Amino acid sequence: MKQSSQDTFSEALNLLLETTPFEDITTLQIIEQSKLSRSTFYRYFNDKYDLLTYLFHHHIASLFIDETITYYESAQRFTDYCQQHRTYYLNLLIDSQNTFIRLLYNKYIQYMSKHLPTLTSTQYKVLQIYLHGTLTYAISLFRKNEMLSPQELIYLTQLSMPDILKDIFINKKD
Repeated sequence: MKQSSQDTFSEALNLLLETTPFEDITTLQIIEQSKLSRSTFYRYFNDKYDLLTYLFHHHIASLFIDETITYYESAQRFTDYCQQHRTYYLNLLIDSQNTFIRLLYNKYIQYMSKHLPTLTSTQYKVLQIYLHGTLTYAISLFRKNEMLSPQELIYLTQLSMPDILKDIFINKKD
């Protein structure tokens, strides 16, 4: 089966991320790495951030968000995979304004919201704040190479959980 142009560009970005921070990668480098034309790149993507969004939704998110496994298994998979590909993810997380962090956060919110009972407006807002904090904390640990085990991280996130969310999470069966 022939690989799509979008996937060829994604693969090129992946290769570049093995050695170079995302912010330092240019669209021209991606095009050259892909061996496709500039016009082909711009047929599918507006810029490298648009390509990153494609890469995230079509390749990266599925590594962590799997409907067939539990939240704890997903956390274990996420931790193991990021540690195995540490340089790659450090290159994606280089800037706090990085699109990848927002993509990860939005996917996390979407995943958690989908797997919880119907939330009130207040619960949803608290969930957003709580998940943003836990994700920010996990990223800061990763950047400092102070990764906790998934069990330790889940334990700390449960300890820090606001009361308004505890009943939802504690009573939720995975």
